Amino acid sequence: MKQDELIAIANNLTNENLVNLIAIFSERIHLYVGSVPMKDSNGYLIAGELDKEIPACLNGASIQINMEGTFDDSKDGGLIKQLEYVERENKERKAE
Repeated sequence: MKQDELIAIANNLTNENLVNLIAIFSERIHLYVGSVPMKDSNGYLIAGELDKEIPACLNGASIQINMEGTFDDSKDGGLIKQLEYVERENKERKAE
């Protein structure tokens, strides 16, 4: 299919059509959220898969993409540990 044909199809799809289309090929989508740089220059990749039950839905005039969960590229759950540490630090600062 040529790009012009795809553009013509895309321009005729409603948001509800797009939600259904995303659900159809949700197993082929991987989401990159971003990366978090760390002090030791080892950053963490934040990514995830689409939600298995509701990969996308309408949200007002927009389409909402739902993630199953996020994971990072470290083997030890380093991002989660780092975020927990930051949360503890923030709570301790507020308590002072």
